[in-house]
Amino acid sequence: MIIKFLSHASIIIYLDDLRILCDPWFAGDVFNDGWSLNPSSAMLTDDELRGITHLYISHEHPDHMHFPTLIGFSEEFKKKVCVIYQKNNSNKVVNALKKIGYCKFLLTKHMERINLSKKVFAYVYQHRHLDSALIIDNDGQVIINLNDAELSGTECQKLKKQFNNIAVLLTQFAIAGSEGIPEKDKIQAENVFVKMLDQAIAFQPKLIIPFASYVSFSKEDNSQVNKFVKNCFEAKSFLKGSGFIPWLLFPGSTINLNEMPRHDDEDLYAIHYKSNELTSKIVSEKIESIDLEKTIQNRIILWHSSYPRFFFRGIGAFIFYVVDINKIINVDFYKNKIACEDYYPGLTYNMQINSQPFYFAFKYDFGIQTLGVSGRYQIKPEDNSYNKWKYIRIISSLYNPDIYLHKTVKDNLKIMAWAFDRRKNIVENVMQQFKRFYK
Repeated sequence: MIIKFLSHASIIIYLDDLRILCDPWFAGDVFNDGWSLNPSSAMLTDDELRGITHLYISHEHPDHMHFPTLIGFSEEFKKKVCVIYQKNNSNKVVNALKKIGYCKFLLTKHMERINLSKKVFAYVYQHRHLDSALIIDNDGQVIINLNDAELSGTECQKLKKQFNNIAVLLTQFAIAGSEGIPEKDKIQAENVFVKMLDQAIAFQPKLIIPFASYVSFSKEDNSQVNKFVKNCFEAKSFLKGSGFIPWLLFPGSTINLNEMPRHDDEDLYAIHYKSNELTSKIVSEKIESIDLEKTIQNRIILWHSSYPRFFFRGIGAFIFYVVDINKIINVDFYKNKIACEDYYPGLTYNMQINSQPFYFAFKYDFGIQTLGVSGRYQIKPEDNSYNKWKYIRIISSLYNPDIYLHKTVKDNLKIMAWAFDRRKNIVENVMQQFKRFYK
């Protein structure tokens, strides 16, 4: 078995005649231009692309399902490659991929065994309502690609009982977003290391490849988050000090699990970070307040049509200070009323944000999630602002993957069928989310 690292969460897994490409993101920024690759991606050669047999997409976030990369592949590749994706309550990801030319799909239920060859089996572990992990069993030798799925120690222990000989664990090592409050981001950065260690203790892999964190927060209004991003050297030191064998792969490097080299790519990362200082892009686009008000009102109407009104009572009024246009926008999510006025010192507010990320957040189904991941905002730690913002994020995170509570019987039956397929881990995932939002 050979693993080639390309970028961030993108790898190729070589298994005899099989070539599995995972989560390709090769160029450009994501999350409303809030993230940049750091370091840049290695590119596939034409021969490598022709050899790919399967394309695994873990989830719909753009650092994993990057449409410019997916669109850029040749038509020949799109027709022949088999896309592995989780079977859930919505067909929107598959439909979107079909529109850009992909033809073959292997949609799998939670932990359904997929025969890729006589001795190679794959399993997709669905996590929470969006994420997934890929497990490859090659004649008893196992690779677990968690990407950024935050499996708990308990979940990992259960998987360990099924897969004993784990050769490689690939997992995230740094924060993938911002809470909008520096103190909380600092805590979250430490929690990622705790999670990584819990996973390692449970799986007891022979080797750990830290990945899915090779990005920088690259806008003026989120560059402050970079100081809370752990680097690969810290991850390696932490894992090594905890008794595990970490292995750093630089974009373009490979590791043959049957012929271990003497050294990993720590020196290449040292050279890269020494010669590449982080830069932040200027925020220039401004959106007028009238357009912001219309966009927010339309979004609230959609949410109200999909969830009981009492869902919004816990939010009530939330006040945004839109810095670049010097406006205060007071949004009552329960009554769907919006008031706008000029900002002057002394006015209170819950969130500070620029107009473009504010507009983006409410314009698109995935906009609030994008804002949280990009970190292009700041929350006032007082006045219950953080808890109100969590309510908004929860509603958005349910709406984006089509998990509704006010739609048709057909929609509800789809959700119930998906929940039944996930019955082995859905309760634990719900409790994990509950602790995450209410700790």
